[in-house]
Amino acid sequence: MDEIKPALTHSKEALCKAIHEADMLLCYAASHALNIDEITVTNIVKSKELLDKDQHDPSTFSQQIAFWKARNDLATAVRPVSASSLKQTTFRFPDNTPFAKTRAKLFGRSDTTTTEAEVTVRRMQFRILIPLIMLIVLQVYTLVGSTVVAELSPLLKLSREYVSDKEKIAFSAAKPVDSLEMRTLEAQLAATESEMMIRVKILNQWNAGWNWISPIFNWLGENHTPMKTEIATLSNSYEALQSSVLSAHFALQVLQRFLLPLLYGSLGASLFVLRSLAADVKAYTFDLDRRVAYHLRLYMGTLAGLVVAWFIPDSPESSTVKNLSPYAFSVLAGYSVDLVFAFMDKFIAAFSSQQTNLVKKELGK
Repeated sequence: MDEIKPALTHSKEALCKAIHEADMLLCYAASHALNIDEITVTNIVKSKELLDKDQHDPSTFSQQIAFWKARNDLATAVRPVSASSLKQTTFRFPDNTPFAKTRAKLFGRSDTTTTEAEVTVRRMQFRILIPLIMLIVLQVYTLVGSTVVAELSPLLKLSREYVSDKEKIAFSAAKPVDSLEMRTLEAQLAATESEMMIRVKILNQWNAGWNWISPIFNWLGENHTPMKTEIATLSNSYEALQSSVLSAHFALQVLQRFLLPLLYGSLGASLFVLRSLAADVKAYTFDLDRRVAYHLRLYMGTLAGLVVAWFIPDSPESSTVKNLSPYAFSVLAGYSVDLVFAFMDKFIAAFSSQQTNLVKKELGK
């Protein structure tokens, strides 16, 4: 007998919860001018009589059957809105987080209540804000490095040509060392080196941003000496400068081929999640179960941005592809992960069908 009482209590609570949810759905349907059958409305309104009755009394069975049928018809009529989604978007509870208290103090808001939908939106905003800040910082960092390397390489080549011409004149007996041509070369070399020194200072500061990684790679290898000591053994010569340019070039390759496509894919996925989340909240279809899908979408979009960047050639032949940077494709891949997966499935299916046909031919022989 003691084991039956909890089951009866649970059954009573389930019925009370269903009646309350049906009442919520009915209010939503009335406020949004949805056409609900009169019999459905009548059965739901009358179901409140069951709250004061014994639901195990056979005389109430017909009323319970009518209620559950009306509850099902009402849920079908208001779909995709559900009782759970209405609770998550409309039911307000006290918000005791530090963020809410700080906002109340700053803006003088007395209402510190919130909904589960608002909490999810706020958490998703913070979740997306971190990759966005990283993307902006790394994009600016990459732009500075690529600009300095692009401007420094021709200056380095030009300076070497001037030095070579000076050496030819110095070892030539036909022209004096202090000739007009020599003085002109020295002036051009001085101007070129002045331009180089400006960019070299910027390049050294730029390389310092990632040089902290070099001891890790050296520790993993046979040589445990940091890269800085190897470069420092070189004098301030063109070889040392060329070494700095190559180091910056390698770092730029890592940023442009791996880190930035990941972050741009995350940006595209973030746009999709925010758009979907806003649409769900506006349509009262947001549910806590979708939070897992939102987080998975962010991870899948991030990976899709990297995968698509690998498929884009460095010098595409199509004019459409030429007009779009690889980062634009990473954003599109992060936003539309389904298309990327569909393409990959078709690609794999094509090879699988070919392999199956080969196997059938071999078996036919």
